[in-house]
Amino acid sequence: YIGLIGVVSDSKEKEKAKLQLQEREELFSTLVETILEPVLITSWEGEILFANNEAKNILEIHQRNMYEKTLFDYFDDPLNHELRKDIYIVKSGESFIKKQFNLIVNNKLKTIEGNGTSIIYYGRKVFLFTFRDVTQRINLINELTTAKIEAERSSELKTMYLSNLTHELKTPINAISGFTDIIQS
Repeated sequence: YIGLIGVVSDSKEKEKAKLQLQEREELFSTLVETILEPVLITSWEGEILFANNEAKNILEIHQRNMYEKTLFDYFDDPLNHELRKDIYIVKSGESFIKKQFNLIVNNKLKTIEGNGTSIIYYGRKVFLFTFRDVTQRINLINELTTAKIEAERSSELKTMYLSNLTHELKTPINAISGFTDIIQS
């Protein structure tokens, strides 16, 4: 009887471990699919292995053609793009945080800010890239900077105008004041 109890117990432990693994996989899958941050998993060669819904939206990837493009297809210069260089740095064991990159998505320039690291995905070491689209923020910063420069220039012109106007008014007023003093004496 003792040998039979050990087999049943071992089988229950395996079943429990299998159930826990399934729960963790479901949790991971649900988290990654519903998170508002885009998540992209690629091979070191840029092959897209996984993209959550947010990543698909930003990169304008459709499920039917997801595996036709590589991450490098979004680079303006596929061989010398900064993100490509950073992927190789990650491959050597380092990570990066909050770096900005420009991507070309359907002939439109998008600026993204992202973090990169390596993970094990289905038994192989790959590149994990979480990012956000900061194009609107960058454009807004540029517009505000331009507006600030224009406002400063306008203020300088107004100051120069008022300075000249004050000078032009002072000269006749001084003359009138002088003549008034002469007449009164």
